[in-house]
Parts: sequence; C-alpha cells; structure tokens
Amino acid sequence: MKGESGALTAMPPSAHPPTASLRPHRSLVNYTVRPMAPERLHWLIERAGCHRSDSLLALESVDEQGKIHGAVGFDGWLGNAAQMHVAIETPIAIRGLARAAFHWLFVEWGKEIALGTVPAHNEKALRLDCGIGFRPVYRLKDGWAKDDDVIFLELRKQDCRWLNGL
Repeated sequence: MKGESGALTAMPPSAHPPTASLRPHRSLVNYTVRPMAPERLHWLIERAGCHRSDSLLALESVDEQGKIHGAVGFDGWLGNAAQMHVAIETPIAIRGLARAAFHWLFVEWGKEIALGTVPAHNEKALRLDCGIGFRPVYRLKDGWAKDDDVIFLELRKQDCRWLNGL
C-alpha cells in the first residue's frame, strides 16, 4: 500500500492473507514446509538481508528436529505483486519450499507477480533466483553502492513452473 508520501507501507493486519489454509506438509528428504513463526524470522532476515516488518510473512523448511534448512518471505505488498526473499542452507530444501511459496503467493493470495532484488555482486543469489525462474527486468546503476548495481527480477504466475510440478 502507499502512504500519503507515496512510500510503500505495511499491509493493514486485516489485509494479510490467511495462513491457516497452508498446512505443514512433508517435502523431499523429510523436510516440513510450514509458516515461519515471528520469533524465527531473524533466520531469514539475517541471511536474505530483508527487514523485519509487520508485513513480512514467511515459510520455513525444517527437519524433524526443527532445524531450518531454508526460508522464503514476502513483503513489499503491491496490488498484484509482492517482493520475495529467499535464504537456503541446504539446496534440496528449495524444491518443497518453492512449490509452497509460489502456491501461497499466486493461488492463496491471488497475486500475479513475484518481485526480487539482488545486489550485482551477489552472483550466487542471482543464480539461485534465476534457477527458480526469475528473470532480470531492470538494472539500477550504483543502486546498492558506488559501482555495485541492484538487479530487479520478476517471476510471473503464468511462467511459474512450480505451480504444476516441474
């Protein structure tokens, strides 16, 4: 939502998408994908570089002991899009996590576009995002720091291979 200044603001609590419809489910290699509790958001924030806000909603992929192997968060809510943040410790965790995250965003919440931003120096994150299906759409020169651009990415619902399996 835009505030009076035109800046993005958090979604009002009543506008938050329901999380009850996403039931924990088993993923590959016995990981469970479930909504991330607010007290565990620090794991995603520290690794993905996003900021804590009331509008940040996330999923985590955990093993039987509750150890987090990956997380995906959404914030920056726009009418038809949301910004996605990804942090992965165990690469195989992305499979179940991506399926659940894109189902959450595109089906449960009815959005059409997932957005991402990556500093140009973070080639590993850019490879991961493009591997998930994002495509670069804009490069902001010096957007991260002097001589370090920010790359804006998008993944549209109609291009999302995670909705119908691989």
